[in-house]
Amino acid sequence: MEGLATKDSLFNGRVNCYDSIDNTLLWYSNYRYGIRNGVTVQYYKNGVISDSMFYQNGNTNGFAYKFDSSGKLLYKVFYVNNRLVGHTYDYDSTGEVSDYTFTDFDDDILFYSWREKDGSFYTYNSPSYIDSKIYQYSDNGIKKYGLLLYLLSPPGMKSHYELAIRNQQNQILSSAVIDSSNCFYEQPLDSLSNGNQYAIVFHEYNTYKKRDDVYIRGIEIDSTKSPEIDTMYSGKILRVAYIHK
Repeated sequence: MEGLATKDSLFNGRVNCYDSIDNTLLWYSNYRYGIRNGVTVQYYKNGVISDSMFYQNGNTNGFAYKFDSSGKLLYKVFYVNNRLVGHTYDYDSTGEVSDYTFTDFDDDILFYSWREKDGSFYTYNSPSYIDSKIYQYSDNGIKKYGLLLYLLSPPGMKSHYELAIRNQQNQILSSAVIDSSNCFYEQPLDSLSNGNQYAIVFHEYNTYKKRDDVYIRGIEIDSTKSPEIDTMYSGKILRVAYIHK
């Protein structure tokens, strides 16, 4: 082992681990006062990277990558505090994505697609791209609501999510693009006036029409539920056409 340590003998900074026989590098990891923070990389005996992942306060977070002994990417998976959640991309021998799976926090598969020989991706049935959950919580005795939205990112698709506010006539009054660097999005939902309603908007670019297809789902908040009960919204999705600008 090779690396800096604090006075308390805690690793701090980059630490290298070598084979005791031939002194080849087996792995390196970054630490902060004894806890892994940052990139960790593992190697095959031939010096090629086998695994790469990112730690945050000792937990695996973000994408982790697995390579074969020749350096080709086999798959990448997404972690949230050591849990496999969200995206899994599998790759073929040519380096192209062969299939894509999205798993939620309950270990249920929300979405699966695969690539055929013609290069097109296919899914089972007509999957929903909007999978959200409205939850209630208590903040100093005050009942509040929050949104949990899973952020699918299928290969071969140009898409993004927005959180919008719409009026009673279903007109969008305002919207904001959601950062898709994570596999899910959480947002407290403040009360709205004048009968306005939150809505989730999913944009999918249609290469044939050369414009976005847009899917909109209103967010219904059930104030009759207790803060301890999570409620799933299963409302109808409104599909509309939107000219891409």
